[in-house]
Amino acid sequence: MDRRKIRTDLILFTGSQFLYKLVGYAVLMMLTRYLAREEMGQFFLAASLCSLTGLLTELGIGGYLTRQIATEHREGTRLFSEVISFQLPMIGAGFLLLNLIVLQTKPELSSILLLTSVYTILEQIYLSFGAVFVGYQRISFNVTAGTVTKLVLVALVFLAVREEMTIRSILWCYIIANVCLLGIALFLSRQLIGPIRLRWDGAAIRRFLPISLSFFGVGILGFIHFSADTLMLGYMHTFVAVATYETAFKFLEASRFLIRPVYTIYLPVITRLVSGGDRDRIRDLFLRLVGLTAGIGVVLAIIVALTAKWIIPFVFGPRYVESVPVLIVLYYCVPVLFTSLVGILFANATGHEKTSLRASALAVAFNIALNAFVIPRWGPVGAAWTTLVSHTFLSINLFWFNFRQLRAGMAKKPTPTC
Repeated sequence: MDRRKIRTDLILFTGSQFLYKLVGYAVLMMLTRYLAREEMGQFFLAASLCSLTGLLTELGIGGYLTRQIATEHREGTRLFSEVISFQLPMIGAGFLLLNLIVLQTKPELSSILLLTSVYTILEQIYLSFGAVFVGYQRISFNVTAGTVTKLVLVALVFLAVREEMTIRSILWCYIIANVCLLGIALFLSRQLIGPIRLRWDGAAIRRFLPISLSFFGVGILGFIHFSADTLMLGYMHTFVAVATYETAFKFLEASRFLIRPVYTIYLPVITRLVSGGDRDRIRDLFLRLVGLTAGIGVVLAIIVALTAKWIIPFVFGPRYVESVPVLIVLYYCVPVLFTSLVGILFANATGHEKTSLRASALAVAFNIALNAFVIPRWGPVGAAWTTLVSHTFLSINLFWFNFRQLRAGMAKKPTPTC
């Protein structure tokens, strides 16, 4: 384990995530001041639906590729060619179905959803390239592609707002930016693994799909856990309620830039430690990361609780003051959110992804059931409390499982594909 490289990658990746969040909030600050709340609610709902569809069609490919390439460096071209050939038609079919469903059930959203689908498809294809870069520990490739794309996006949205364009024209800015993202990924991947060979290989699919589906299950449940509030508010309440919740929730998402680098950098590292049988180091690393992330989460929760009444009006304008109590409750969730992501990281890296899948499924079921009762009565604030309770439940379950397994020295090697 090269600690100097890990520290360098963590700094590089964390810095890039911080930049992405700054750019993202710059875009949101422009849009919330320019677009009507009804339009922002439609945009948020369309983005949530597309993100859910993206996860449904991704099928855990990213997690599978990262973990597999971490131990099979020389097979990168074959592994990537196999999965991208399978993934491309899945993405196309999934987004076509989504648009047909929304056209029938919520036609007023259909035109916005179509454009949102296009830029999400481009982003979904990129994610597989990004997983390859992480598996090879080429974090700089991801940083390069992401940084260029974000800068292109903020420049285009600034021009669109200045020219008083419609929300549909603004969505074209997202599409153009993600075309740049995918173009950079294609160029960098060619330098790393050579040309991609598209071919449908049934035998290869039967080898990798059972493994990737475990990662898929954890990913989709995690997304549902985060998105259930927005989706249920959209269908059980109003678009204004969606906008109220989502503007606060964007800050909770922003907090994850501090924990996402830990997952991205340490997944291949822990996988290699497992392959080498270094169980003592894995256990020590687990306890250290849990303590560190919980402490950072507590500090963030205190800071936001004290400053929320200034943060929301400053970023989104005075029309969104109703989001202040939602933001405070959501940030109470940060310590358990961070520790639950560490729990998922160790379960996945040590070959126990089915356990994180079961724990996530229980937490999601709890979240949806509680939301069904809470949202009609207390709206966005009630949904925020539901997020806190369900993530606490998940964090405790994952911590207890990982602690018992690592104390007993039962981390197992990831299942090979062939």
